[in-house]
Amino acid sequence: MQFLDAIKFEDISIANVLLALTLSLFFSFVLRWHFIRFGKTLSNRENFSSVFPYITTTTMLIIIIVKSSLALSLGLIGALSIIRFRTPIKEPEELAYLFIAISLGIGFGANYLLVTSTVVSILLIIMARFSSMRLHSLQQHLYLTIDIQERPEDNGTLDLLTETISKQTEFCDLHRLEMRDHGVQVTYFIDISSSNNVSVLLDAIGNVVPGSEINLLDQKRIPGV
Repeated sequence: MQFLDAIKFEDISIANVLLALTLSLFFSFVLRWHFIRFGKTLSNRENFSSVFPYITTTTMLIIIIVKSSLALSLGLIGALSIIRFRTPIKEPEELAYLFIAISLGIGFGANYLLVTSTVVSILLIIMARFSSMRLHSLQQHLYLTIDIQERPEDNGTLDLLTETISKQTEFCDLHRLEMRDHGVQVTYFIDISSSNNVSVLLDAIGNVVPGSEINLLDQKRIPGV
């Protein structure tokens, strides 16, 4: 009884906890959808974002319990000091979404329901807007190298290849043509508006010169380019 009297949870309301839990789950799943839809990281976004509901609700629970007791808050500091996180964060964008998930838990756990909902909603709208603008303005400058295993019987194949690439890209410039004993290597400078068009471009090239080897290299990754 003395221990229970020392730690009082007068500020905890079941109704407030259920409301905070509902909002935490709702916004964490919204955050998960937002990361899958608008995220640009190369890792598996579905697997990574599946932890958002756990992070948000767990943080919310910790804040709800800790804010009602000074003893528990001091104990939490000692408990966190022995925790080591070894999960690598590959992209800064992943870290940003993790902080948003934690912020949701802290805000709802501290009972700042309206402020947290409003700020996070505005933030996600802004992030979605910037992501859409970046997608529309994206232009990738690439080196496209095609190794044709057999020499074409005439120049019509190379002309058709250049025409096909030009239709699928924003800019196409034949940079190098090397005739070999048993084949031809062709290099183009191309500008492509979206990474989603790469698969379409590769299929179109495969229809013109089937069995060829195709390499794409980002010019921005090359020093001095």
